[in-house]
Amino acid sequence: MPANLPYRPYRPSDQGTKKRMTMPHLATIIEGSSGEPTDAQLVGRIVDGDPACFELLMRRHNRGLFRIARAIVADQAEAEDVLQNSYLRAYSNLHRFEGRSALRTWLVRIVVNEARARLRKRHRDLVLVDDQDVLATQAEQRRGSAPEVPEQTASRHQIRTLLEREIDALPDKHRSVFVLRDVEGQSTEETAEQLRISIPNVRVRLHRARAILRENIKAQLGSVTAHLYDFGGDQCDRVVEAVLAAI
Repeated sequence: MPANLPYRPYRPSDQGTKKRMTMPHLATIIEGSSGEPTDAQLVGRIVDGDPACFELLMRRHNRGLFRIARAIVADQAEAEDVLQNSYLRAYSNLHRFEGRSALRTWLVRIVVNEARARLRKRHRDLVLVDDQDVLATQAEQRRGSAPEVPEQTASRHQIRTLLEREIDALPDKHRSVFVLRDVEGQSTEETAEQLRISIPNVRVRLHRARAILRENIKAQLGSVTAHLYDFGGDQCDRVVEAVLAAI
């Protein structure tokens, strides 16, 4: 679409037959504008009869929404299902979005509700199992019942080595408090008595030790956390294509 022409949303009456807008048309909208359209603009276009713009919305929010779903359901494949169903629910109700909050906030709420619904269903499936067995089952699901492969064993060893190295690097007065409280699990009172320091000192040193470890480990990990629960490539395309096919 030439840059000097105003945007006019697609409607079935424009061509006499209802057609889905293709990706080249969507690219023309983006490239022909002064900048990438906002979420609010895309919502308006979708509601006006331009469903192809929904693909841009999905690709814009996929990573963040997937991470939220993944964190709640703790399963990669199920998180994809949650995301796909959430997008379908959002598309069906997009005309009800009033813009009182950011679109991302609205989408996050849908994803969280869908993910929690999955968890409730999972719990109902275990209704005959007592509470302790439920917790044990969930923990086992997260760990996986299969024996660890060499890569998993190596990863655990690397994590343990990193923690040990950083704990060893703590100042003596902080390290002793940290090990007694967070490694050995002793109470603040027991730690104070054994180290012969005051309870406030235990709390201050523990707080400081945790802060030092947090900063040092964060520096060691570098950019790794930026790719935690990453979502892109084939995963992104798979969810987008499934949603577009169902619209």
